[in-house]
Amino acid sequence: QHPVRFLCAGIGMRTLPWETDAQIEEFAQKLVRAGYSAVRPHMLDTMLMDGSKQDLVFNPRKLDQWDRLSAAFKRHGIYLYLDLTTSWSMFRAVNPWLPQSRSINLNVRTYFDPAAQEHWKRGVKELLEHVNPYTGVALKDEPQVLAMELRNEAGLHFQCQWIWHQVPVHGVSDEKVMGMLMDHFRSWLQTRYGTLEKLRQAWTVHQANGTTRSLLPPDRTFQTLGPPPLNGNGPDTADLMRFFTYTEQHTYAWMAKYLHDDIGGHAVLNDYNNDTTNQATFTRTVLPLIDIHGYQDHPTDIANPGSRQSGTSLTESEADAFDRMASVRQVGKPMVCTEWGEPFWNPWRFEAGLVFPPYAALQGWQMLTQHAEAVWLHTDNFMTPLTSFRTAFDPPLKAAERMSALLFARGDVQTSSHLAQIDLNAPQIYRQGLASWGLPGNLTRLALVCGLGVKVTGIPAAVPGVPVQPDVTLTPTGGDVMMRLAGAEQPVTLQSQVNASGLDNALAALRRSHALPAGNRTDPAKGVFQSDTGQLILSRNDKCMMVDTPRSQGATLARPGQSVQLTDVTLTNHGAPAGVLVSSLTEAPLPRSPHLLLVIATDALNSGMTFTDRTESEVVKRGTMPVLLRVAHLTVSLRHNHPERLTLWALAANGTRSQQIPLTIQGDRAIATIDTGALKAGPTPYFEWVSGPGGPAVAP
Repeated sequence: QHPVRFLCAGIGMRTLPWETDAQIEEFAQKLVRAGYSAVRPHMLDTMLMDGSKQDLVFNPRKLDQWDRLSAAFKRHGIYLYLDLTTSWSMFRAVNPWLPQSRSINLNVRTYFDPAAQEHWKRGVKELLEHVNPYTGVALKDEPQVLAMELRNEAGLHFQCQWIWHQVPVHGVSDEKVMGMLMDHFRSWLQTRYGTLEKLRQAWTVHQANGTTRSLLPPDRTFQTLGPPPLNGNGPDTADLMRFFTYTEQHTYAWMAKYLHDDIGGHAVLNDYNNDTTNQATFTRTVLPLIDIHGYQDHPTDIANPGSRQSGTSLTESEADAFDRMASVRQVGKPMVCTEWGEPFWNPWRFEAGLVFPPYAALQGWQMLTQHAEAVWLHTDNFMTPLTSFRTAFDPPLKAAERMSALLFARGDVQTSSHLAQIDLNAPQIYRQGLASWGLPGNLTRLALVCGLGVKVTGIPAAVPGVPVQPDVTLTPTGGDVMMRLAGAEQPVTLQSQVNASGLDNALAALRRSHALPAGNRTDPAKGVFQSDTGQLILSRNDKCMMVDTPRSQGATLARPGQSVQLTDVTLTNHGAPAGVLVSSLTEAPLPRSPHLLLVIATDALNSGMTFTDRTESEVVKRGTMPVLLRVAHLTVSLRHNHPERLTLWALAANGTRSQQIPLTIQGDRAIATIDTGALKAGPTPYFEWVSGPGGPAVAP
């Protein structure tokens, strides 16, 4: 047995326009050709209810469209990662995007509302027991289904970012759902403590001046106490986090039992696919599969006027968005990602394909899904300015998918053979007031150098993973971190977990255990992290990510004059920031390959797109067509066994050759200086190296 990696396409089902057999067949073929082996049908429940006049009754035309689509996927060997419910309106005959529909919030109501629970059961039963007439198989029995996600992004800590403190979502403040959830929390507290006096004692804190203070006001009772701080560190927030974990695990238990015992579903089940808090990690101990969502610079309102982004760089932040995602992996369990992204209009999204996919490969994740719409049939049937989460139309993010297919799915980047394990004792973390927070960055940065995972203890209902022997074990204990090397008798106390020296000492331990080889360049003080495989290097100060494998080599180049030398490729930037990758399209390594792909990712914006200021942090106007691709000017030098046989072509988006690029041969190198702004057909991210002017030749 060996792990399998799936490159998954996230598809927004509600807006999927293709209904003819020819369109559906072409779409499935395009997915396969682009390297996708799985599909996540996002908002499938909304699609099936689109146009329906009655709750829980699917629109027959939409159901038939789904049946033919999933059958086409099956014919082409494409698996399904099935969202049973995505929408907050779950199988209701409403438009979920209307403000009044947001307040339905069945994602939260399924925790405590019997009517919502019954509604969820009836909806998923209708979906899973329906026999597809084109395959003769119901989804509950379908081996095409890799896993079933019970609900999308339903974790209570995440959901309560809005409802707990009544932060409006699209103008809706859901006071009714918040009130129902508070009643459930109060009842849980009364069961846990029995008397108000015991609750008041438990919520008493010792202050710096030697006095004590109860966080329960004297005039409050079990029936009238208010919500604790959602991200606090007091005993009241700790109880809130315990309540979240108890409620989430109880909900997963009855949902899983219903699907397995009552419906007879066979697939692996999953839930709680976002939030990187310790509390969410504790909840996930009952899951057989870990899924996580994460973004670098998620926009506040897609690309609509008033939407904001910070404009931050993945490399400058030391891949913090990825680090946090990696920290929720539970050792011995499979790990997938069904949503990641560095969405439009972030100007640094050319970095995305050289950061997320290679690090996911290093960590041994088994599925990667950029959100969303990675493939579209024809732009002429959906001409639209760029917006967030429309990958197929966004040149740098589409280029990132090409990189994912090579670096992650094909396996060009090697998985780490070493593991840093973080031990989390749940009762202790609750007592220390750390449950509502994630792991500190000086621990999660280990994901940039070797395998990283957590092992949780103190959760009675936990489902254990496969036994794994870590190279180093780290245990957060309040202000300190305890460390134990594999085979060591005694743990060693590191310095404060909020201090970088904790990371320094952990890295030193990895070096002593030879998990990090001699010469590894990792130096947190300089913002440099090199993987134990030697294939990945991130340099914060240079805003540079380097990938160096036998079949794929590339880097991000943030400034003019910046040059990166890899094993067989040297890149020199003369213009705008860019992410560059050279990959063999054969089994041969770069110097022997007769057919190679060069990808140059830059920024892209809509014509006339405007912002409040030069930082481009807030949208004023989204802009119009045509899309403007920022031009790149750089030199690419490729070491090759027969450089004199190579020709280089600029490619259109559909892969056809548009213009030959002059090459200079110097010894064993073919050198091209490319100015995409000077190309006759306009700028493009894609170029093709071939052996001989007529096309690929036999490898020497």
